[in-house]
Amino acid sequence: GRRSVLPLGSLSAGSSRWFLWVACASDRPASAPPPEDWPLRSSAAPEDLLAEALRLAAAGHQDWSGRTVQMDLPDPLVADFLEGMKMTLKVQTATTGASCPMSEYTRTWTRDNMGPVLALLAYGAFEDVAAILDYLEAAIRWSGDLRNSYDADLDPAGAPPAPDWASLGTLDGRVAAETPSYLVRMHTIHARQSGDLSRVASRVPLLRRCMMDQAFGPDDLLPFTGDETYRAAMNAALGVPDLDYPHHDRSWSLNSTLLWLGAARDLQEMLETMGESAL
Repeated sequence: GRRSVLPLGSLSAGSSRWFLWVACASDRPASAPPPEDWPLRSSAAPEDLLAEALRLAAAGHQDWSGRTVQMDLPDPLVADFLEGMKMTLKVQTATTGASCPMSEYTRTWTRDNMGPVLALLAYGAFEDVAAILDYLEAAIRWSGDLRNSYDADLDPAGAPPAPDWASLGTLDGRVAAETPSYLVRMHTIHARQSGDLSRVASRVPLLRRCMMDQAFGPDDLLPFTGDETYRAAMNAALGVPDLDYPHHDRSWSLNSTLLWLGAARDLQEMLETMGESAL
């Protein structure tokens, strides 16, 4: 690799010096000229370009944040935490609407979008949530059906037409239950809090598939999917000796059932509001 040296100069006892080190990733070769739309394109100094990029990013974030809920709290630490969380949610969501935790995950996971959706709605960032929902719907069309996760670099505008959702049959695998209910709940909660029912109205066939094509068993019980992150902790708490017990093959899931009931209740109420037929 390449080695960088930061000259500190002379430091007296008890003094300090601060440096801001920024690592930027780009698919543009280092020797290539700056993009045409850069205000400082004529400058040959990389630090000038970086300073302008940081200024534009800060201005963009301040403009966005100013259109969300503003908090006047007596405890500055709580206020700082909430503002920091707002920024974290924003920077972990691509401009296309793909929400990805900045860890080893490089995809957007349907179930994991529930947290950002609820938080962003609480912040009043309705347009950001709409973008998340639009990306998920487009990703489903790119994939041809529901998945528990999708590539995070898809082009929503180029997604193929939706299939005939009613003809695809029973969902299975990691989307046999649970995940489809989350997709419905995200749509209905956004519609209820924003007052914008257009996404629910335009996606009724898909949302019906999410509800009615889950893998119901005897007495309409629903399965585990095998991707529940709480399984090991649940097994330990309940005294199940095998923490990796294959619940998705041998058990029915109360969690999947409760998620379905909540999603079905919300969607049914919304369909009635729109004059649609029942589930």
